[in-house]
Amino acid sequence: YSGIKETPNYSFTTPKRDAFIKNFNKSPSPKFAYIHLLSSHDLNVEDMYEEVEKRGLYCLTTNAYEKNLLKVNADFKDVWDKLQITDGALIIVSTDHGARLDDDLYEDELQNGVRLLDINMNTFCSFIGANMPKQVINRMVRTIDIAPTILDIAGCEPLLGQGTSLIPLICGEKFPEIYAFMEAGGIYDKPSSYDESNIWGVRTEKWKYWKHVWRGEWLIDLENDPDEEVNLIGQGLSIEDKLRKLVEENLIKNPKTAEQIYFKNSKARGISTYFTKRQIEPEVSLYLLIQDKNPQLTDIINSILNQFCVYFELIIVDTTPDGSAKAIVEKYQDFRLCYKQFQSNNLLISIFRDGKGEFCSLLSTDLIYKLNFLYELRNILREKSEVSLVYSNYRIIDQIGYEKVINTNRIFSNKKNIGYCFLARKEAINNSSNSRVAIFNSDDLFMPLARDSLIYHSSEELGFYHYKSGFIFLFLHIIFLVLYRIDYYIHKLVKLRRKRGWRIVFNRSIQIFKEKLKLIRKPKNIEKFLKRSLLR
Repeated sequence: YSGIKETPNYSFTTPKRDAFIKNFNKSPSPKFAYIHLLSSHDLNVEDMYEEVEKRGLYCLTTNAYEKNLLKVNADFKDVWDKLQITDGALIIVSTDHGARLDDDLYEDELQNGVRLLDINMNTFCSFIGANMPKQVINRMVRTIDIAPTILDIAGCEPLLGQGTSLIPLICGEKFPEIYAFMEAGGIYDKPSSYDESNIWGVRTEKWKYWKHVWRGEWLIDLENDPDEEVNLIGQGLSIEDKLRKLVEENLIKNPKTAEQIYFKNSKARGISTYFTKRQIEPEVSLYLLIQDKNPQLTDIINSILNQFCVYFELIIVDTTPDGSAKAIVEKYQDFRLCYKQFQSNNLLISIFRDGKGEFCSLLSTDLIYKLNFLYELRNILREKSEVSLVYSNYRIIDQIGYEKVINTNRIFSNKKNIGYCFLARKEAINNSSNSRVAIFNSDDLFMPLARDSLIYHSSEELGFYHYKSGFIFLFLHIIFLVLYRIDYYIHKLVKLRRKRGWRIVFNRSIQIFKEKLKLIRKPKNIEKFLKRSLLR
C-alpha cells in the first residue's frame, strides 16, 4: 500500500503483510527481509496538515509526535512478534531522516530555501544480535554504511560500491574519517524542484558545507556552532575549499551511478568479472505498443520504470511511419529499455516469444500504471500455478477530476476483453491456437492462448487514465461533485467541532458559504473551484 489511507481498517496490519511474514518464516536460511514501516511518516504528515489548517504552518507538535510514536510502537511490535527470530539473526532498525518539533523552520525555508540542517537528517541505527555488544556510539555514520556492515557480519566479500563496514567502530578499533554527501530538491522553492536536486552538501564529524543553486553557500563549524546559526563562508578557512571541491567533484559536475562506482572499485582492485543488474534474467517482458504520437508517453514509461520488487525488460514497439517514439526513448539511459520499429501490428504477437521473461504483458499508451502493478499480478501467477493470465481493474478520471473504477471482470464476461492491466505466462501464448482474448478495447488486437488456459480476475486497481467526457456527462459529474463536496464539508465540520468547538465551526461555515457564493456569481470558475476543493 502506498499510504495508510489505502489500507483496510486504516492499519498496515493486513493479510498482505501477514502473508509476507509467513512466507519469510518458512523460507530456508540464509535469508534477508527489508520491511519498510510507513505508519510513522503517514501519521506525522496528517498531524502537520492539521497544523496548516489551524495556523498556516507545517509544524509537528511534541504531543502529536509522542502520540504517534505509541502507534508506531504497536505497529513495530506486531511485526516483531510474528517474525520467527533465531539466535543467528541480525536485526537492524533505522530511520531515513530526523524530525523537527514545535518550530517555525518551515517559514525560514520559505524565505531562505531548504537547508541541509542536522535536525532534518540526524537519526539512529541499531544493530541487534546475539554477538553485538550493548553500547551507544555517538559518531557520524551514514545510511550507505549499513549494507557493507551486514556483509562483514555475514563473512561475505566487501561491497565494491559506496559505504564502509561499521564493525571496526562497533568493536572499538580505529575508524577512518568519512564524508557524508547530501542532496535534495527545493520543495519550497518557487518553482519547486521535486525531481531534480538543487542543493548539495557534505558533512564531516566537525564541519558541514552546502551549496544552493541560487541562494549561495554555507559553511558551519558543528563543533562550536551545533545550532548551525553562523555562516563561515568567505572567512578564509582552508576547510572551505576542500569541502567545496568534494561537492563539485562528487555531486555536481561528475555524479556517478551506483553501477559506475561499483565498476570503478572492482577495476581498482583487479577484479576482472563483476556482478551487475544487466546479468540478471528479467522475470517479466513488457511490450509498449506505439501506434501514434502520444503527449503522455514519458509519463507512461516512467510509471513502468518505477515499478518495484519485480525485475523486468521494457520493449518499445513503434509502428508509426516516422518512428516518433525513438527520440523519446533515447533520452533514457536505462538498460532495461529496448526500442524496436515495426511497419504494422501483424508481427506483434510473435515477438512475445522472444522475450527473456517468464511472464509478459502488452501495455497501453493511455494508462498510467501504479507502482505495484507488476508486483501484485506477478504474485498471483506465482501463487496460482494453474492460472495462465491475470488481469485487474483500473480507474478513469475525467477533466474535472471525477473518478470511476472500471470493473474489467464485467467487461470480460460480455466482450472477452481483458482491458488494460494484465500479466500472462509466456508459455501460455500459442500462435497457432484458436483460443484468444482481446487486448484493450480493440477489435483487431488479440492474444492467442493455449487451449484450456485459466484466466483470473484481480479486484486490485492497478492503473488509471485521464479522459475527456462529453458535455452531458461533464454536467452530471459537476452536479455530483458539488453534492459530494457538501457532504465532505459536513464531515469536516463535525470533525472540527470535536477538536476545537462550535465557534471555529461557525467561522469555517461562513468561509464555505462565501466560496459557494463566488461560485454562483462566476460560472466560469466552476472547474477551478472543483479542482481546488478536490485538492483540499
